[in-house]
Amino acid sequence: MGLDVRHQANLLTNSERKKNATKIGIMLLLEAQSPKTPYACAQAHVPALTQSKAGKVALSTVRNAPLFLSWTAPACFEQASRRFIAGKSAQNCTL
Repeated sequence: MGLDVRHQANLLTNSERKKNATKIGIMLLLEAQSPKTPYACAQAHVPALTQSKAGKVALSTVRNAPLFLSWTAPACFEQASRRFIAGKSAQNCTL
């Protein structure tokens, strides 16, 4: 079971929440062999998203995972969400 947006705030300490309260960003979490979104296309969009002033953009890759990562790779989803919310750099994950 993955984490929904309501539960993401519970992953942080109070000081982390205050530190990140005003930050906005985009987290891209993709399975490396996605049949719907080719990985190279996702990588190519990162610079455009960064230039759009959307905030920090993080791309995390999950290898050997099927679609619907929040359900099929919940540990990878949680790790990526925690790191993103805490302002840490993205890390890839392998099932």
